[in-house]
Amino acid sequence: KDGMKVLKIERKERKEISVIWKREEANTTHIGQHPRIMDPHEQKSVYVAESFIPRSKEGVFSKRKLMPGDLVSYFGGLKTFERIFMTEEMDEDEIEDAASYYYNLGINIPAWWGYPEDIVVDTPGKWRDVEEYRTTLAHK
Repeated sequence: KDGMKVLKIERKERKEISVIWKREEANTTHIGQHPRIMDPHEQKSVYVAESFIPRSKEGVFSKRKLMPGDLVSYFGGLKTFERIFMTEEMDEDEIEDAASYYYNLGINIPAWWGYPEDIVVDTPGKWRDVEEYRTTLAHK
């Protein structure tokens, strides 16, 4: 009106998802109870966008300024063994793809935790898509 912009603001209701988070042990088939709901820490700290690394597709980026020692993101997935998903029949590209999404848990934790030395945390195929698995995002 009379050369002045008038803003019309419409409040939209945000659908809140109520989740009670509890400690949950992943195994070779169960990735977690709420795979499509982001962990509250991750929600405040990181997001997924196109990566600048060639052939990487997506990457995880910080939403806030981080200091040395800050927790950035969790690496979640299935607890399994490399021998289960890395086979001799795989070609170079398949090996590179499979190796890009797992973490050698057994050699990077204290022995008193009681896990086998060859156990890994893997984020296999379907769980690499943020539409299917977004609880934790460090695998990006």
